[in-house]
Order: sequence, then C-alpha cells, then structure tokens
Amino acid sequence: MKATLLATLIFFLFLSTPIKTTYPIVLMHGISCGHENMALVVDWIHEYLGEDVYVKNMEIGDGYWDSIFNSMFESVSEFANNIQSDPILSSAEKINIIAHSQGGLITRGYIELFNDPPVSTYITWSSPHAGVFGIPLLNIEWVDKLLQETPYIALAQKEVNPAQYWKDPLKYQDYLENCVYLPLLNNELTKKNPDYRKNIISLDQFVMVKSLIDNTIVPRESTWFGFYDENMNVISYNTTVAYKEDWIGIRTLAESNRLFHRTTMCQHKDYPLKKCLDNFLTNTLPFLK
Repeated sequence: MKATLLATLIFFLFLSTPIKTTYPIVLMHGISCGHENMALVVDWIHEYLGEDVYVKNMEIGDGYWDSIFNSMFESVSEFANNIQSDPILSSAEKINIIAHSQGGLITRGYIELFNDPPVSTYITWSSPHAGVFGIPLLNIEWVDKLLQETPYIALAQKEVNPAQYWKDPLKYQDYLENCVYLPLLNNELTKKNPDYRKNIISLDQFVMVKSLIDNTIVPRESTWFGFYDENMNVISYNTTVAYKEDWIGIRTLAESNRLFHRTTMCQHKDYPLKKCLDNFLTNTLPFLK
C-alpha cells in the first residue's frame, strides 16, 4: 500500500515539474483540419515541458482544404521549406516532431527526403504508415466514391491526398505502378532509395501510437506498419517482407531499441483534445528530450 502511494506521489511530482527538452518541437495536424486543431497540444507542451520550449504548430497551405486536395510531395516540400525558413528551427541541432494522422506521412516524407535539420524524436498518433484500404470518412461524397472505386486514376493521384496512400491489397501491382506517393515513401518499388533508410535509422526514437478503437484508419494496424495480405488477413508489421528486408530501416530501429509501439483508447479525431490528454502524458511526454 505504501509503495503504491509513493509511486503515485512520484508520478504527480513528475507531471508538476517541467522537464527540459533539448530540441524544439514541430506539430503537424491531420486531414480535414488545420493547425488550430493542434492548439491544445501547444498548451500541453508548455505546461509540462516549460514555457521556453519552442513549438512550431505547422500549417500547410490553407489548412482544411489543402489537407484533402493537394499533392503529398508538395505538402512535404512546403513542410520542409517552413522549417528551413524558420530561424530557430533551421539553426537547431535537431528537432522533435509530433504528427497526427495524415500528418505522419507528411512528416515522414520530410525525414526521408530532407531531414535537415535532422529529427531526434519522431512521434505519430494514428498515422497510416502502411496505407489505408477502407472508407476514409471524409464526408465529401464524390471523394469517398473516388477512393473506393478509382483511387489510381491520374486526377485522384494528382489532386486527392488520401488517394496517394490508398493501398489496395487486391490490386497491389496497380498500387505499385500508379500510386504516386506511398510506394516511394515505403521503398516498395524494385529500385530502393538508400537515403530513405539512412534518414529513418538516424532517428533517436520513433514512437508509433495506435488507437485500439480507431475506425478511421483501416486497418488500424497500419499505424504500426501492419496491413492486409492478399487474402485480406491483417498481418503484423514484423512479419512483412518490408520489415524483414528492412526497406526503410524499421527493423534496424527495432533491433537497436529505438522503435516504440504504444496504444491508446482515443478516437481518431480526439488525439489533440482534452479527452486524450492521457495519451500525451503516457505515450508522448516521456519520449521528448
């Protein structure tokens, strides 16, 4: 009983004492929202890490619409430009990133293609790292229909962000040949880009948070790099060829104890909200340095 009380006291002392983080933090919101959706996360960082921590709450384009209708590569380039034009971030030894949902694919694109300044701790909240194959719930009728029926046509691949990481396990070759973003990012093509792997394995920590009740990312195991096989069975990340052959360095991170799989009970859209503060305290805060 006394031990339990002591552990509880230490936990609350930990939360009430600001922890100094060495590096500035960049936040990246998800699809169908803007940087304002991450405003509360800025407050949490300042409350628990100190007011002097520099936080960049990133916006790409105009927020909501450009989070849906854009090129993922253009989003990655703008993300990199915003970092490199920021005097504090551009001069930092390293930066930390916290990304929600689609923001995880944009920020991972930054790491693999740019990584200048390099990323130390990389934290993603329900980001579809292995892609999505299910109703995206954007509530834009023609977009939802397009993604379900013809995601690999040129128009979708040019203009609709989710189409660029839509992965059909029943038409895998079609995905490889026509999906313009995710196959490259995940080094799934025959010709691998060694720089993508090199930049990922340069991370000090990669933390992937999966919600056990997420109905937006389909399958939810994609947030840990798991996905469907050709028979529509969900397979674990560490049984995939991509992991075994270490296409982007995930296996290297795991074997050097720098890859962390965490779970939460947050609904997908609720990660940046007060009801999911516990996810920040348990799955995010301890990894920031």
